Amino acid sequence: MKVLDRRWQAPGDQGEAGIIGLHRGMLIVCEVRIVTAASGDGITRMSTAKIRRLRRIAVVWMDAHGTRYDRVRVDAIGIVREGPGGYTITHAVEVG
Repeated sequence: MKVLDRRWQAPGDQGEAGIIGLHRGMLIVCEVRIVTAASGDGITRMSTAKIRRLRRIAVVWMDAHGTRYDRVRVDAIGIVREGPGGYTITHAVEVG
């Protein structure tokens, strides 16, 4: 995936996308969560409301950048802190 934006904030209080990327002509909007090992993988609790919000953010991002993509995918990335310097990264593809 080619990263196009990181921590992109939509105007107003519409929300933020952790990563916006491009992969094989598809726009990818990622929720990124950093959590401790005790709280889980960080991505299993994504609500349908959050997925809808990320899809809206994708449209706002395309409008702001004067571009269009026929396909948009919502992914989730969980970064789990496992003590000093240790991390596990999980990338869930097409969560919504």
